[in-house]
Amino acid sequence: MITNSVNDVQLKGRYLIVNTIHNNSFYIEELMYRWYRNQAEITFTQILSVSMEKVKKYNIKFPIMKIKRMKRKWGSCNPNNRTISLNLELIRAPSQCIEYVIMHELCHLKFAAHDKRYYDFLSMVLPDWKDRKYKLKEIHII
Repeated sequence: MITNSVNDVQLKGRYLIVNTIHNNSFYIEELMYRWYRNQAEITFTQILSVSMEKVKKYNIKFPIMKIKRMKRKWGSCNPNNRTISLNLELIRAPSQCIEYVIMHELCHLKFAAHDKRYYDFLSMVLPDWKDRKYKLKEIHII
């Protein structure tokens, strides 16, 4: 949570509460962006750590994680520099969907292309990935 005496964002149940003395929509949007980004950093790092435990025995090294605003993708991977990028909007998805996207990108560190070997590997490390992918499509965040 980002907090100071007059500017903060809090999650109360299903609602975000924004407290500010500023009546500027740009400022409020920036305050919310920083809050979402902080939440994404914490959550994605935790899920990435858990996911790495499942794949490290397959010689997959811990990647560099970036969080970006993306219009059409949940994530991407650059195997050459071991970087995975995750869409900031993914923070609004259930954790099992976030884990699916992270695992999807981690599998690209072993198999770059979406070929049979890739999907066989993804199925081995995350057997219910198809259900998670379907759930992610159903929530229509992006």
